[in-house]
Amino acid sequence: YARNPDGTLSGLAIEGAALPIMIAGGMAAPETVRESQRLTIDPAPSLGITAYMDCGFLLSNDSGRQHWVIEGLIARDKSGNLPIRIVATVYTRNFNDDPQAVADELVDWNRKYRSDHVQVGACKMWTDGTFIAGAAKLLEPFSDGSPGGGMIFTQDHIEAQIEATQKSGFDMHIHAEIGRAHV
Repeated sequence: YARNPDGTLSGLAIEGAALPIMIAGGMAAPETVRESQRLTIDPAPSLGITAYMDCGFLLSNDSGRQHWVIEGLIARDKSGNLPIRIVATVYTRNFNDDPQAVADELVDWNRKYRSDHVQVGACKMWTDGTFIAGAAKLLEPFSDGSPGGGMIFTQDHIEAQIEATQKSGFDMHIHAEIGRAHV
């Protein structure tokens, strides 16, 4: 959490500091996820929102452990209780992930997890580290003086993932944490 010059908390929660606390406090628990959906999805139409795009749930390190969220959304849709459309993603954030295997998972999930208002329709790739991991590739050091990280994937790996995803008929979304990620 960011602090004022006198050391008191400023009230600003920095994502990298707040997420481990939120996860430990149950952020990824099914009941919390359902309540979060109730608070965001249910009022969405009254705010003019007709669709959401999930860009990778922060529940696990790989897509395979988030299927229960998509299954829950499909169940809501089939019972008539999903007021918006949702496009979910398969994601990759590990340099050991095989680009073709990720694309194949996307094809499989697109076929397996769908309803009138829910579909898995894109791939998301985290190309550099994240703030939460202290690995974002930044122009300036983190507030604790650590230099941050580098790219998770090589340029060849990124290009292979884009090619495998697009050849499978899907869009590729690339995530980078500002700063030097474009350098």
